[in-house]
Amino acid sequence: MPKRPLAPRIINQIDDYLLKNRPDTWTTRIHLMAYYWLIFSLGLSLLCFVIPDNPLRDSHVAFWIVAQVVLVIVAIVVWMVYLFRFNTFKTFGTVYPGDRIKTYFFYFLSLVLMCSTVFIPPVIETYKTMIRYSTEQVVEDMNNMNVLLARILKEDIEAEIVVDTIIVVDYNTYIPPSSSSAYTYDDSLGAYVKAPIYLSREELKWTLNEEDSIVWLNNNKLLRYTTTNFQFINDYTIKEHSDTKTLRNFDIYNLVYKNKFPEEKAKLEREFNAIADKYRTGDSDDDYSYWNNSIDPTGALTSSYGLWEINHSIDNVGDRLYRWEDESLAISIRSALYISLFLSLCVFIFRHCTVKTFFLSILTGILIAIISGIIMVLLDFQEEGVLGALIVYFVFFLVFALCTVQQKVRSVFSGIALNLAVVMTPFFPIICVACYHELNHSNLFYDPDYLMGPGSEHYKSTYMLHLQIAEIFGFIILLIMIETVYKWMFRKWYAAPVE
Repeated sequence: MPKRPLAPRIINQIDDYLLKNRPDTWTTRIHLMAYYWLIFSLGLSLLCFVIPDNPLRDSHVAFWIVAQVVLVIVAIVVWMVYLFRFNTFKTFGTVYPGDRIKTYFFYFLSLVLMCSTVFIPPVIETYKTMIRYSTEQVVEDMNNMNVLLARILKEDIEAEIVVDTIIVVDYNTYIPPSSSSAYTYDDSLGAYVKAPIYLSREELKWTLNEEDSIVWLNNNKLLRYTTTNFQFINDYTIKEHSDTKTLRNFDIYNLVYKNKFPEEKAKLEREFNAIADKYRTGDSDDDYSYWNNSIDPTGALTSSYGLWEINHSIDNVGDRLYRWEDESLAISIRSALYISLFLSLCVFIFRHCTVKTFFLSILTGILIAIISGIIMVLLDFQEEGVLGALIVYFVFFLVFALCTVQQKVRSVFSGIALNLAVVMTPFFPIICVACYHELNHSNLFYDPDYLMGPGSEHYKSTYMLHLQIAEIFGFIILLIMIETVYKWMFRKWYAAPVE
């Protein structure tokens, strides 16, 4: 047996054993795929790690991803060439119980491994950023720079305190029009005030999170105190993930403006620049003249300190550190898994039907999608109508294939229906769950009190949990159907003489 490039003896021994004892598993080339995936992943990780990259600059990881997608496509083509060499099913070779499940799972696993390499460059980029910068360090530097800059500009910026009266109302409560939106100075409060602001309790949540100082007068009325914006350097992503408190405007106001001693501006500028140099890249601010000419009274005063560059650098650090936070990681993983699932289903049906039937199945699926889409648009189908149509299609394909697969001759229509039923099987539970929720809960989305209340978040989390369970059950049902119903149907259909 010819040796594989870069493959140790054990890989060749495994290859020889599978060929002689488990030919159906051998045809998937899962042992070679796993080995070369490991070698390639280690090499790509090392390459991404040693190539210089400045976390303060805009990320170029998109170019890495595009290049990796091209390599994945090439790898899939090479893998398919190996799959063409021998087909246990079409040659009526030895097939052991459970081989259909195992074979399909190895197709799926091989494609998951290939698609997973796309994530290596952004993961390495995040790791390199974590080595150089920590969230707590960045927040501490932001606080120090904001305080220093406020002290530098203390004589040039007149700090003002503004008080808003907020009245909390229900969502459907009538809100009277304001007589004036202008602020007037109130001697008793020592601040600028204007007509009351009416907010719902849901809107109030954002106010409580963002404002500096809140004073409750009663259960439905409060005072909101704000002052001049001293957060010259700010990044929401970094603040959200930090355990270190970010100084708000009133914190900086109390530190700076209640100190009546004169400030040594030159010394403060040296201290500011010592910290700011950690986040400067040398890029010019010339392309961002709107910042320097801002109508914000502090814009012209701060333009000489290169704050856009510093803010942009910190924003880049935050994007790299937390690109996998929230829903980003789940969306990325789901995208890779669904792409692998669809491609593995295509490989499976291609290996179990004729080339003509396979491509006719793809053409039929595309035509059905186009025609159905046009009809649904013309008839103004809602979500439940679209989902119901998908359920009808799946049931029709499966029933039609079951009724025609035992014909005396091989029917191309039966093969097309069988292929489309196989492709839709793992998605059928998801479609059913989505249709159920649309039919039973869609009316809630027209209720403003429900949308703004806590019940909305509870429903969304319950809905997502049901979809996740449906995803798992869909894959399990697919594996069971492959080993039982679909194995028998494909064998009956392929063994029949051509019509």
